[in-house]
Amino acid sequence: MIDEVDDRAKFTGLTTRVIQGNFSIAVNYMAVKYFDLTTVAMVVNCAPLITCVLSAFFLDEKIKRSDVIYLFLAFSAVSIMVFGDPNNQNKKDRPSPNLIAIVALFFNPIAIATGNVAMRKMIKLHENVVSCWMSFSIIFVFVPLVLISG
Repeated sequence: MIDEVDDRAKFTGLTTRVIQGNFSIAVNYMAVKYFDLTTVAMVVNCAPLITCVLSAFFLDEKIKRSDVIYLFLAFSAVSIMVFGDPNNQNKKDRPSPNLIAIVALFFNPIAIATGNVAMRKMIKLHENVVSCWMSFSIIFVFVPLVLISG
């Protein structure tokens, strides 16, 4: 597990993936407090759209200008669905979402896309290495945060 991370590029990608994974889990954990689960799922499922854009920048993938426009329109449509009916969001048993919750929710697909690009850069790593490091980070970072936050 340690020997697999033998160069700086793999270490950087692995670190990015672990940080992104913990961030995404924390945001999803927090988001269901303020938003419906379907809303959280819609926003998180925008990650492939953003992965396409990021892969054009970081992995030198080819993407057409029309594809970028379509991706932007799809993300805009999700935004409209999420914020289109404020009465649907603010249930009586939920607190109103604050600015931090909204920003974190919409940053989550960007974080997931960053993790996807990092995984692509680490393509030569054995698949169990990333899973193992993610599991350790969840146990030693995320679980204590959940316990502390109640």
